[in-house]
Amino acid sequence: MVAWVIQNNFVDQTQADVVAKSVLNDGGKVVGAKVIPFCDTIEFWDGAAPTGPLVVPYGATKLTKMARKYDWKGVFFNDNFDTAVWNANRSDMLNQEGKIMKVSETAEYLKGYPDDLPMFIRPCLDLKAFNGTLTRVSEIKNWMKSTDSGNFSFNGDTLVSIAEAKYIQAEWRWFVVDGKVVDGSIYRLRGQRLTIHERDQKVIDEAQGFADVWLPDTTCVMDLALTEEGMKCIEFNCFNSSGYYNNDIEKIVKAVNAHMRKQYA
Repeated sequence: MVAWVIQNNFVDQTQADVVAKSVLNDGGKVVGAKVIPFCDTIEFWDGAAPTGPLVVPYGATKLTKMARKYDWKGVFFNDNFDTAVWNANRSDMLNQEGKIMKVSETAEYLKGYPDDLPMFIRPCLDLKAFNGTLTRVSEIKNWMKSTDSGNFSFNGDTLVSIAEAKYIQAEWRWFVVDGKVVDGSIYRLRGQRLTIHERDQKVIDEAQGFADVWLPDTTCVMDLALTEEGMKCIEFNCFNSSGYYNNDIEKIVKAVNAHMRKQYA
């Protein structure tokens, strides 16, 4: 039996409930958990952490970080979740030309750009110190300077990638399990947040083609964008901490459980 440790604080509770219901419908076990703020502690409803390899954590990024200390094979995270690694292994990344630098170096780098120019910035590592953001150069300068006042989520040594803005027509989130695209959803269309479950087989096949190139982990979340230069890969995200948008959660949970039972049962 595959057990899912599902965080129930500091998360989208509606989505967590759907994940839990999907696990139970597939004959799995649900272990509720709370992440205790400001310390590296998980409080399990059962009183103790589940043991063995057949465990999948799902929740905020801090849960995923702490889950790595257990012998759970359902922690789909490794050192490949890094912008620099993606760029080295693929030629189709949206921000392939982005400059990687420390937060402390951003002010000097941005001196050569107009303050009102829109640019994209994101941390290089997944389990993000902050979310990737498109904003004006002046805002990036002020934001990165916030480390001077002790911003707790990142510091002057945090590596970031900065790239010029690009026009994106649509963005998709794809869930990949054991190298196979299981399900996908549009989550932004022409700049507007809009979630649409993807059913077009040609689009699904195209996403599988991207998944066949290289993945940071055979089970992960892959975000793609339709641009003026064709389809590009925006980024990869850790499965254990990714939002589902309008994906079929039950279908994805079943795929993960089948993969876990096949590999580790």
